[in-house]
Amino acid sequence: MVANLTSVLTNGTGSYATTAQEDNAVLETLVRAHKAGFADYGRAILYRTASDFDRAPPNVDDYKNFEVDSNMQHLIDPSLDNLYIVGSKIMNSIISNWTQEWEMGFAPQNSTGYGDVFATPPNPRDSKILSSRPMNDSESKWVGLRAIEWVDPTGRQRRWECADRKTRNGEVDAVAVFTIVQRPEVEPHVLLVSQFRPPVGGMIVELPAGLVDAGEESDEGTKRAALRELQEETGFGAESNEHSVKVRLVSRVMYSDPGLSGANMKLCTVEIDLAKDAPEPVAHPDEGEFIERHLVPLRSLQNELDSFQQRGYEVDARLAHLAVGLQLGLSFAPK
Repeated sequence: MVANLTSVLTNGTGSYATTAQEDNAVLETLVRAHKAGFADYGRAILYRTASDFDRAPPNVDDYKNFEVDSNMQHLIDPSLDNLYIVGSKIMNSIISNWTQEWEMGFAPQNSTGYGDVFATPPNPRDSKILSSRPMNDSESKWVGLRAIEWVDPTGRQRRWECADRKTRNGEVDAVAVFTIVQRPEVEPHVLLVSQFRPPVGGMIVELPAGLVDAGEESDEGTKRAALRELQEETGFGAESNEHSVKVRLVSRVMYSDPGLSGANMKLCTVEIDLAKDAPEPVAHPDEGEFIERHLVPLRSLQNELDSFQQRGYEVDARLAHLAVGLQLGLSFAPK
């Protein structure tokens, strides 16, 4: 277990417990993990406290003094000496799903909180395509096909086929958020997300982004939308005693894939300054969203994206172009 996680769980002591301190250390570890937002350990803490980790006498049910509901029965074996094994199961099952290094002291936000505390968090990488087929425009709810008749500079009439959103509310479709996270004694990091994208059939690393609601086309409205989406997908975005949030830039409207669609977006640049001991914020994804959160060093963004691809992820082209631009800027900067 890496140093930053150890520091969080042991309140900076770096030492879990002596033999004489084991009982309290296990409870404190669960409490610290719960308070840091790693997962909802509330029920485990309750069970640990109720049992006091006391071993029952021979031939006596270890759990007779408190209830075990039916959906947990298969996970709690009365033959266990005590509840240490429960804490271990929780810690191991959840930590084993966190693959990101803890450079910033934050866990990837790959748990939506669904299921009970003894369940392994839903993993976005377990998503898969079941079928794919052509569909008629009349069947679709969100995207439609259009045929555009146009005339080129020679006067020749031509036809272009494109996809278009059926639910457009205004002149701006979406906002993407390029977020720089700064923390004392740590180099600046970029906040990224990854999620399963059905059209690609795989996990895509991208900037946090979302649709703009009606009336949010102005710069101020776009700022609100950007911070809302940032908070939903990553937990960042709200001012607090530990978080300072500043929107540095709101771009003009830009087009995402003009050869295929008229879909457009704005880009917001956000700067977040964290206190040294700031706890991990908790994301609030919409139903059906299973999003991983990643913090990667700004200076090595392009290398980090290469690393993602080596691990089986795909990368959003717009993010990749941004990373290449940053790398070129560093390469051609005056020495």
